Amino acid sequence: MRWVSSIVILVLCAELCLGEVINVPGNQPTIQAGINATENGDTVLVAPGTYYENIDFKGLNIVLASLYLTSGDDAYVSSTIIDGNMSGSVVTFDGREDSTASIIGFTIQNGFTVDYGGGIYCGENSNPTISNNVITGNESENNGAGISCRMSSPIIRDNTISYNYLNNIYWGAGGGIYCYNSTCRMENNEIIGNFCYCGSAGISCWASEPAIVGNTVSQNSTIGSGGGIHLHDCLGTISDNVVTGNSSGGRGAGIACWSASPSIENNIIRDNTSNFDGGGISNMYSFPVIANNTISGNSASGKGGGIYAWPAWSPKNSPVSGNVIDQNSAFQGGGMYCEYSDLPIVNNTITRNSASEGGAIYSFYSSPVLENTIIAFNDGGGSIVCSPESHPSLACCDIYGNEGGDWIDCIAEQATIDGNFSLDPEFCGIETGDFRITKGSSCAPVGNSCEVVIGAGSVGCEDVKCGDVDVSGGVDIDDIVYLVGYIFADGAAPDPYESGDVDCSGGIDIDDVVYLIGYIFSGGPEPCADCPL
Repeated sequence: MRWVSSIVILVLCAELCLGEVINVPGNQPTIQAGINATENGDTVLVAPGTYYENIDFKGLNIVLASLYLTSGDDAYVSSTIIDGNMSGSVVTFDGREDSTASIIGFTIQNGFTVDYGGGIYCGENSNPTISNNVITGNESENNGAGISCRMSSPIIRDNTISYNYLNNIYWGAGGGIYCYNSTCRMENNEIIGNFCYCGSAGISCWASEPAIVGNTVSQNSTIGSGGGIHLHDCLGTISDNVVTGNSSGGRGAGIACWSASPSIENNIIRDNTSNFDGGGISNMYSFPVIANNTISGNSASGKGGGIYAWPAWSPKNSPVSGNVIDQNSAFQGGGMYCEYSDLPIVNNTITRNSASEGGAIYSFYSSPVLENTIIAFNDGGGSIVCSPESHPSLACCDIYGNEGGDWIDCIAEQATIDGNFSLDPEFCGIETGDFRITKGSSCAPVGNSCEVVIGAGSVGCEDVKCGDVDVSGGVDIDDIVYLVGYIFADGAAPDPYESGDVDCSGGIDIDDVVYLIGYIFSGGPEPCADCPL
């Protein structure tokens, strides 16, 4: 995708570089001097070097960029450094800047503040665009060691936000990014290796409505809750991200929601570790939609290796649907733990999870409703185990091959009613993570009395080429039209979904359309070799 990125940057430069261009150090000796000499619409273009400064946009709607802007060459990002010298936020937007105020193509490092935003601070009503930067090695004693946004609406896109450190042992959140009362859009960033003592480490949003789309959130760690992503009192979207390898001393190593009702869709949530509850996702007093995710390999020392829900999660418009919940582990509820939560669990595949009690699901004073769901091959603890006053209701479910028993405990009497059964679901390739089902499977519509697809996978094991999203047998302009319809016009999702992930980012977005256009019309690279199909 490097060639696509270069084209995008050059087009961006053509659009933005319309006013006067001030070169640093050619025309002005420092970056701040360059900013001070501008008017709205100007561009400050910075030559490679290390600039020991703490800069302020001062309300100016200008472009501040390294030579990456004019070349698309990543080398300029690493060689053009703004170093805060541990003397405050490195970059400040605090004067009502709009989205045309942009910072592009720098390494932003060594900021330190006892307030907000060690690397970048966005104050009230500042709405800048922050793109293609490396924001690393910054510290804060409050919120947002990498970036802090308060009552602002920035666009944070295509950055690497790494190894920032929030060092307050009593308070603070957002080792990578912190948003408060903001509508931040965080898109296609790499948020890696950030640390926070008390609060969340990767992304933390409070009283906000964020769009967290297409990011890689990995190896972030906290002694508190929310290793990767944490939402408190928020709406918003968490979609098409890869959330992997994060750790939490509290709840929600991958994603933690507290009094939050986001849409959590089409993510890969994998190999996150919690020392308490909710290895993959933790929801407390929250009403999220959790749909079409792969939640795998997560672990919790306590409850809910894949998903932990407590309490009050019950509205029918907040389902857990279309997810593959695989190979998670916990003391109770390897796949899921429901605590005072009557959530709907629809068309999921819950497999190979393990726990001392409830290999797939543990229900504690809860009455979840399970429909069209496969619970198979879970290790230890049986399929579903209940505490007193738990009454799960199952319809059109296949429970099969679980160590410790299938139709047991509180669900024993539902084994042969309401379309329930116990037969091998016949996955296309469970060893390779292919949870599609064979056409002859009892979980295919022709194989069960409910005449529906049971589980999260589609029917049929035929291989489909990445990019062949309309399953026509080839990759052509019709596939571009199909993706555009899906992304922008509520068209049908590709089936299998992964056929549309042509750049192997872990989700489907406009980048896949650009990728296919380049492949078909400009001799660009083929849909990626790592495609899981």
